Amino acid sequence: MKKDIDDFVVIGSGFGGSIPAQKLVKAGYSVTLLERGPWRNSLPVKSMGISDRASYPHGWKLYSHVLRTFHAGYMPKKGMTVNKYGLFEAFHHKGLITACTSGVGGGSHAYSGLHQRATVPNFWDGYAEGLSDETMERHYVEVMEKFASRKKTPEDKVPNTTAELFADSELFTDKNNHDEPANGIQFPETPGQPKIVNTEAGVQRWESSYDDDSFLGSPSGAKSSLDFIYLAEAIKDGLVVKDLCQVTSINRIENGEGTLYCVKVMDLANSIEREFYSRKVILAAGALNTNKLLFHSRDVAKGLSGMPQLGKNIGTNGDHGGYWALQDEGKDYSKGLPIHGPIGIKGEEDTYTIACGIPGLQHVPLPASIKTKLSEGVILAGMGQDACDGVASYKQGRLSIDYDASNSKIFDDINRCMDIAEQKSAKKIYRLPINFTVHTCGGAHLGSSIESGVINAEGEVFDNPGLYVTDGAALPASPGGPPSMPIAAWASHVAEGIISRGEAGKR
Repeated sequence: MKKDIDDFVVIGSGFGGSIPAQKLVKAGYSVTLLERGPWRNSLPVKSMGISDRASYPHGWKLYSHVLRTFHAGYMPKKGMTVNKYGLFEAFHHKGLITACTSGVGGGSHAYSGLHQRATVPNFWDGYAEGLSDETMERHYVEVMEKFASRKKTPEDKVPNTTAELFADSELFTDKNNHDEPANGIQFPETPGQPKIVNTEAGVQRWESSYDDDSFLGSPSGAKSSLDFIYLAEAIKDGLVVKDLCQVTSINRIENGEGTLYCVKVMDLANSIEREFYSRKVILAAGALNTNKLLFHSRDVAKGLSGMPQLGKNIGTNGDHGGYWALQDEGKDYSKGLPIHGPIGIKGEEDTYTIACGIPGLQHVPLPASIKTKLSEGVILAGMGQDACDGVASYKQGRLSIDYDASNSKIFDDINRCMDIAEQKSAKKIYRLPINFTVHTCGGAHLGSSIESGVINAEGEVFDNPGLYVTDGAALPASPGGPPSMPIAAWASHVAEGIISRGEAGKR
């Protein structure tokens, strides 16, 4: 057996993986972080001294680097991999399309930068003893302080805020029944004159120019991503990051040394299989791939056991949206933050809907006339708590989700608001014919017992001790708003619990 045994192997470098990795290394544990995607080519990553970096899907690279792998029932079980350096992986299920990201930093490259607690009241209450909104509050606070996130102000002179766009509207409002979220954006000290600044970890990043902090990544580093906010510091403390390492199975081993885990990996850079050993494993591969790994490790590799609730309580966070063709001549809604702000119809403020432009549109290789047309409208994104009654299954090496959107009232609410907006504005809203989500949650969800969940209040899988789940798969329900901070708070909670209990042997 391999002599080098880490205290922890962390699988995935998104909000669920980077935060525990940083905390555990800082506490003195030996940690290896495995990420199937590459480091991205941004100013912060370059300033960290990372030499092998893959492009974001910007400019002409949009066509070669936007899609990593596409999965569908009519395709081979491994899906069709277009480019191992692609940013997004997409899954086509019956009545639902899901997508997730690939790269060191995970979903923080594609997220909007909104930092907000779960919008559902009492989100953490009642699922497991000792866990509540109150106990999770300090984790929210700590994570947002780490990101130095804050709310925008008029002094920031951010273009195209919904407060500005709908200030005089009798129909629309920039208010809803939720607090305005903070932003993980490096606002310029002098608006209109962005400059390079250094983080406390000595990483360089640009202040925001309000025109390229997009869902396709932030090469300038103006949008805060985990690769430099958390991992730069963790690497200095001893974290080992292995990019382009796709985990294929997790296997629990019982021997004279107690419980160990063997994590099997395909090294995509060298096309060889590798094995990593650890006393504990933190699984944060993203909700879709976490479910897939748990199913495969249990049912095919036979490296895990039990988990009778695996694949249940799958949710989409009520994601539903469209393109609002405002066609406001002379307006360029692509300028601004990734999210312009909340938008609502007066009297319908309960529905969480946000408006955003298409940041970075000027860099997209399209005819100027098409870019102008697209920039004159906004994307609408509705979110809310769905029924979370989807079920994931794993057959012949393929993950499938059975999800019926008609069971969730949130979609009717969002569509009703869009119908009203379309009618009153006399401007067409083009909606997708199939539900699409980038916020899949559940499947390895929190519960009070093995009969109600996969993991306990400490994040540990009930019948596989030493295995923890810290990404969106762990969430007990849809948070209603952007899920990055609820996931981050959960990951922080799990890591601090491990540290306080003194689990695994420190180096």
